[in-house]
Amino acid sequence: MPIESTAMPIVRSQMPKIRTYIKQYEAIIRFVIAMLAANYFWKLCLPGDEVSYQPAIILGMDMTWYIHWICDHVADQVVALLRLWGEAVVQTNGNRFCIVGEERGIYIVWGCSGLKQAFIWTVIMLTTPGKWQHKLWFIPLGWLCAYAFNIFRIAMIAVLTKGHPEYFEFLHGYVFKYMFYGMISLLWWIFYVKFSDDPFGEKA
Repeated sequence: MPIESTAMPIVRSQMPKIRTYIKQYEAIIRFVIAMLAANYFWKLCLPGDEVSYQPAIILGMDMTWYIHWICDHVADQVVALLRLWGEAVVQTNGNRFCIVGEERGIYIVWGCSGLKQAFIWTVIMLTTPGKWQHKLWFIPLGWLCAYAFNIFRIAMIAVLTKGHPEYFEFLHGYVFKYMFYGMISLLWWIFYVKFSDDPFGEKA
């Protein structure tokens, strides 16, 4: 007997279970796709975000002045937080700062401004089921959390790399990067569980 003739009935018999599984985890699948698509769109359409004071051309519009202002602002807030923690910090060129005694400083480029994460968060929320009366305040709440965590993230990297500059790439490229996306995931989870009409297909 051909393999296809025996396999197809098995597949058909499992289709209700497969559809139920997809329905149950549809929100998570949608979340992952939205996050990956937003990240890919950012990298494809907004190059140059890892270079200090690189011209910022967004969808053909020159946003250089605005992006540089944000980078300088983030650096200002990080320096203020470090000084609040008792660190002696020198700030130069607006977007660069250095803890006194360290040979290497930290530059705030527009890839470190938090704009990318705010964009990804917005895309995720726009594709998440839920009433707009809740989204209209939860989306800005996510922006605020992203802003605050980004300041904290950069300050912590500066402190943890004191005397150990070799830790920078690991902390910047892995630890705090995935903590950032973990925070976004947690915020999404809270919104979906609390404000979705049908969280995880429970009413199906």
